[in-house]
Amino acid sequence: MLPSISRSLFVVALIATLALGLPSTANAETPSEVVEDLVDGVYIHSTRSSDATPEMFEGAISEATKDGIVMIVVVPNESIPSGSAFALRVRQAADADIAVLFDRDGTVEASVSEELDERKTQALEAAREAATPGEAVMTYFINVTEEPEREVPDVVRTITNGVFYLLLVLGAVVFIELGLRRFKNRRIRI
Repeated sequence: MLPSISRSLFVVALIATLALGLPSTANAETPSEVVEDLVDGVYIHSTRSSDATPEMFEGAISEATKDGIVMIVVVPNESIPSGSAFALRVRQAADADIAVLFDRDGTVEASVSEELDERKTQALEAAREAATPGEAVMTYFINVTEEPEREVPDVVRTITNGVFYLLLVLGAVVFIELGLRRFKNRRIRI
């Protein structure tokens, strides 16, 4: 009987050791919990209230709403498995166009819908350089929605100018031809 008790104690001790040794995910939020707790497009975990306030993000969320874009900002306690993956999962759960997330270490992560993903890398780099979380969100929104400036290549400009000048010459030739015909017709009648 003694060996079975010691085996049972060993199993219980092993389970307790494994349970205490593994990282706890009890404080980690799920995307559905975050979506349920969104207030005006912002979720801030209670342990992170010193890192950000909802007022910081009002301007960016308001601008996005004016443009018909659903944007959310998430400041979670833990981003499992990573910040970018959690931002993607929350954005999809909220059916949002843009989700900006602030990791515990202060890193800005984001996820955007396919319609806006053309400039997402440049927008994320710009947001990471911002001084405050509010500026980071506004910077990200502006950069991801801004149309890139496209310059006309020199070759196209040269061809366009050439065609324009040729049309001017053609117009002048036609005008001269019409003038000569009128002049010739007037001489014959006299």
